[in-house]
Amino acid sequence: SLNEDVAIFSHGGTCAIILAQLLKAPIETALSFRFENASITEVKRIPIGAWQLLRYSDSRHLEVLNDDLAEA
Repeated sequence: SLNEDVAIFSHGGTCAIILAQLLKAPIETALSFRFENASITEVKRIPIGAWQLLRYSDSRHLEVLNDDLAEA
């Protein structure tokens, strides 16, 4: 179905190639994407069929873990 959420877990290089393809950018564009470990990149398909980048390499969810480690 077109309205399903999908999660993909992969290495940064693979994610970079997928993101470049979804954004219809030249494949060389993938070389400029860098992903933090365990980060979240979110894209959304918009009605015209293109993809919109909503979040890129977002690792804010790890801040709580980092804070906990700093306090230990």
